[in-house]
Amino acid sequence: MNTAQERLSLLTIHAKSKNLKALAQVLGVNPQVLYDIRNGKTKEFSGRLASKIFLTFPEIDEVWLTTGEGDMIASNANSDQGATNRDFCRQDYLIETIYSQQETIAQLTAIISNQLRSSAPKKENAG
Repeated sequence: MNTAQERLSLLTIHAKSKNLKALAQVLGVNPQVLYDIRNGKTKEFSGRLASKIFLTFPEIDEVWLTTGEGDMIASNANSDQGATNRDFCRQDYLIETIYSQQETIAQLTAIISNQLRSSAPKKENAG
C-alpha cells in the first residue's frame, strides 16, 4: 500500500509534470493542496482533488488513488465500476462548486447592497 505522498509522487511522474506547482496548474488547484499532501500535513486526497484528478487523468484507478492498493492505471475489469464512481465524484464536485458559487454570489450581493445604501444621497428634512 502506498502513502498519499508516494501516490502523489507517482502521479506527478505519470502526468510528466516537472514539479507539484506544474501538476497543480494542470489540475486547476492551488499548489498548497499538493504541498500539504507531500509534506504529510494532509494524509489523503480530498474528494474534490480526486475528482479533478479523475477528470484530468481518467486512466487513474480510483481504488489506487484513494487507498493506495492495486495498480495506478485502471484495468479493463475495473473500468466500468471506476466510471460509475467517477460520475459520482464529478457530481459531488459539481454540487460543491454550485454551493460555493451561491455563497459567493450572496456575499457579493450583500456587499453591493451595502455600497449602494451608503452612496445613495441622503434626504434632508425641510422644516
